[in-house]
Amino acid sequence: MLYLRDLLVLFLVTLPPWAACGATMVIGMARTTLNRTLAIHAVVAAVGFATASFLYFHWTASAVTPLQAASALTAVVVVVDLFVVAMFFQRSFGMFRSFAGTWLPFALIFTASWAAGTMAR
Repeated sequence: MLYLRDLLVLFLVTLPPWAACGATMVIGMARTTLNRTLAIHAVVAAVGFATASFLYFHWTASAVTPLQAASALTAVVVVVDLFVVAMFFQRSFGMFRSFAGTWLPFALIFTASWAAGTMAR
C-alpha cells in the first residue's frame, strides 16, 4: 500500500535523475547532434532511475513494491515533463511525438526502476 510518506519520498528521489536527464538534453543539444543527445539521454535515464530506485529500496523499509515504485517514478516523470517541460519551457507538446526523445526514456525509466528495485529487495 502506498502511503503519503512513500509518495513524497518517491517524488523527491525522482528529482535528481530527472534533472540529470534535463541537463543531458540541454547540454547535448548545444554540443552535439540530436541523435547522439537522444542516445545519451536514454542511457542517463536508465542509469539514473535504476540508481534512484536501488537507493530508495536500500535506504528505506517501505511497504512499496518495486512495481509500485517504478510506476510512481515513471508517473512523476511523465507529469513533470507534461506540465513543466512541455507547457512551461517548450510551450508545445511536440516532444511527445518523439519515440526516442520521450517514449523510449519513459519505458527505460520504468524498466530500470523496476529491475533495480527488485534486485535491491
